[in-house]
Amino acid sequence: MKKTKGFTLIELLVVISIIALLVSILMPALSKARQNAKFLICKTRQRSIVQAVNLFQAENDGDLPPSTQGRTNGWQTIPMRLKYYYGMDGANGGSVIDVLGTYMKNVDVFDCPLAKHNPDWQKKYFHSMKNDSVQFMNCSYYLLWNWTKCEDAGPNGRKGFKPTKSGKDGLMVCDFLIYNESVNNGAHNGTFWISPHPWKNASLKTFMDASGTLDDGFKFWMADDPSGQDKPQMQMAAGYIDGRVDTVHSDDYEYVSTGGYLLPKVLK
Repeated sequence: MKKTKGFTLIELLVVISIIALLVSILMPALSKARQNAKFLICKTRQRSIVQAVNLFQAENDGDLPPSTQGRTNGWQTIPMRLKYYYGMDGANGGSVIDVLGTYMKNVDVFDCPLAKHNPDWQKKYFHSMKNDSVQFMNCSYYLLWNWTKCEDAGPNGRKGFKPTKSGKDGLMVCDFLIYNESVNNGAHNGTFWISPHPWKNASLKTFMDASGTLDDGFKFWMADDPSGQDKPQMQMAAGYIDGRVDTVHSDDYEYVSTGGYLLPKVLK
């Protein structure tokens, strides 16, 4: 009977070493591919939001949907609110989902997959839509139609986002970039850059911006930067009223107010 020769221990170790080396080479590429796939989903979701805005316009004589921004006593709020009830005195206060939910039945549309939101938290979107005890409800994007926050901004200020009325700015939605949000800073004891997209040195933290917000399970990428000079470097997405969604580098984001909000520069 012919004896079958097996692998020696050294041969097995060599094979294992080669496999380990290949895995170490491929893992960064696979991670990058996953991130690119999530970025494409992010852009698709922004396009869905713009399409919902367009559908609302088609059924309302070209008017843009009401936003959740602004109050009768002069207060303004972050344009990432899906819902904004504050003592029921909001000039535009209300629920984005209440208006656009007719056109978007999937709540995931408002979540960037590059952030880390708890699915159980996402289920609260529609349940909280008509619950007045929930004052604030955030999402992963700046929702900019009918936003008036930057009317009193500095040299980079944009005089509101009302393209169908004034023809000024077609930017409707984008990945947000915030620096130095005071309540969040106090909650995490630092001075943070915040975005739904990851970048080098950033870590996931729960976004804490106001009492009454559904904060539980709502996490964004943050990096402590007391000087404000270490601006995040990453690709982001921005959707426009004509339906397109562009890739925009964070270097092309600019401050539009003293509140620490940054937006893609106005297209020339």
